[in-house]
Amino acid sequence: MIRQLRRKFVAMTMALVGAVLLGICVVMLFFTARQQRGDTMSALYRAIDQPGIGQQKPEITKRAVGALDLGALGGSARPGVNPGGGGTENRAVFWAVTDSTGTITQSNVESVDITEDTLAALVAEVLASGKESGSIQNPYLRYLTQNTPDGTKIAFADSTAELAALRSIGLRLAGVVAAALLALLGISIYLARMAVRPVEQAWEQQRQFVADASHELKTPLTVIMADASIVQAHPGDTVAEQQKWLDGIQAEGARMKKLVDALLFLARADAARAPVALGRVDLSDTVMSSSLSFESVAFEGGITLETQVAPGVAMQGDGGQLKQLVAILVDNACKYATGEKVVTVRLRAQGQNALLQVENTGADIPPEELPHLFERFYRADRSRARSAGGYGLGLAIARAITQQHHGGIKAESGGGATVFSVLLPLGGGKAGNGHA
Repeated sequence: MIRQLRRKFVAMTMALVGAVLLGICVVMLFFTARQQRGDTMSALYRAIDQPGIGQQKPEITKRAVGALDLGALGGSARPGVNPGGGGTENRAVFWAVTDSTGTITQSNVESVDITEDTLAALVAEVLASGKESGSIQNPYLRYLTQNTPDGTKIAFADSTAELAALRSIGLRLAGVVAAALLALLGISIYLARMAVRPVEQAWEQQRQFVADASHELKTPLTVIMADASIVQAHPGDTVAEQQKWLDGIQAEGARMKKLVDALLFLARADAARAPVALGRVDLSDTVMSSSLSFESVAFEGGITLETQVAPGVAMQGDGGQLKQLVAILVDNACKYATGEKVVTVRLRAQGQNALLQVENTGADIPPEELPHLFERFYRADRSRARSAGGYGLGLAIARAITQQHHGGIKAESGGGATVFSVLLPLGGGKAGNGHA
C-alpha cells in the first residue's frame, strides 16, 4: 500500500508539472509562430511598396528560395531593417506585377534563384486562389496581393525561416523539458518518501495497535469461553456451585469493558471527538483527592506516598479527565516503584501554567525507551507487565488528555528515579515554556 501511495504521488506530481511545462511550451511556440509570421508579413508589405520598373531598386543579394539548407538564407539590407538583427532580413522576398489577363509585366526574380516558369506557375496559383494573402506549401512561401496602377502586384516571401525558428525553439524546449522532468523525477521520489513517511509510520503503528489489541482481547475472551463451557457442562448445578466460574466470567467481562473503554477514548481523541467539558477546576483539590485514593494501594505495596501540592491552583478544563490523568500517573508510579518505594506527587503554579510531577523510585528507564512510553500497548519492563496488570494504554490516555487540554507531557529517568511531568495552561490556552 505504501509503495503504491509513493508511486501515485510521483505520478501525480510528474503529470501535473508535465502538463504545466507542456502548456508553457505550447504558448511559447504559439507566440513564436505568430511573431515569425508577423515578420514575414512585414517583409511582404515592404516588398509591395518596392519601386517597379523605371525606378531605382535597392541592391539585393541573390539567394535560393525554399532551399533545404536553412543557413543559406542570407539577409539583404532593406530600408528600416537592421541586418543581423534576427528580423525580416532572413527572408528571401521577390514580387511580380500582372495585368488584367494574368500576364507578368514586371518582376524582380533577378534577386532570387528562381526561373521565369516557376514564377509564372506561382503567380497562376495565387490568382486561381482568389485570396489577398496566403501560403504555398511547395516551396514554402507566403504571398500578399495588392492592386496598383500598373496591375496586380504579388509579393512572395520564403517562409522556411519560420519553420527553422519553430524547429529550433521546439528542440530547445524539448531538451529543457526533458532535463526538467528528469530532475523533477528525482525530486518527486525524494519528496514522496518524505511525504509518505508519516503515513508509513502511522500505518505501521496502526498494524501494531490492531495486533496488540487483538492479543489483549484474546486472553479474557478465552477465559470467558472456558468458564462458560464449564458452566454449560454442569446444567444441574446450582448458581452457588457454579459461582467460581460465574465470577471469572464477570471479572474478565469487566476487564474487557475497561480495555474497550480505553480504546474508545483513544479513538475519539485521535478523531478530535473526545468530549471535553470545560469548566473551572480546582486542580489542587483534584490532585489531592486522586492521590489520597491510592493510599490503601500504597500501604498494601509498602510504598511511601508523599504529596507536595500547592493550594489554590485552578484552571479551565474537564474535571473528570484531569482526575483520570492524575490517577493514571499515580497508579503507574505505584506499580513500578522499587527500592525505597517512594512515590511523590507535586503540583505548583509555574507562570501561566500548572506543573504536575509524579516521581517514583526504581530502576532507571533506558533513554532510548523514554520516547516510546506514551505509545499504546508499550511497556518498558515487559517481564513485569503482566504481573503489574493493565494493558499499556494508561500513559497513552494520559498523553491524549494532556493534548486535549493544550498541554505537554514528558518522562525523565535517572539516578534511581523516574519523573513524569505535565505542564497545563491555567487559562485553557497552549502551555508555554516549551514543555513537551
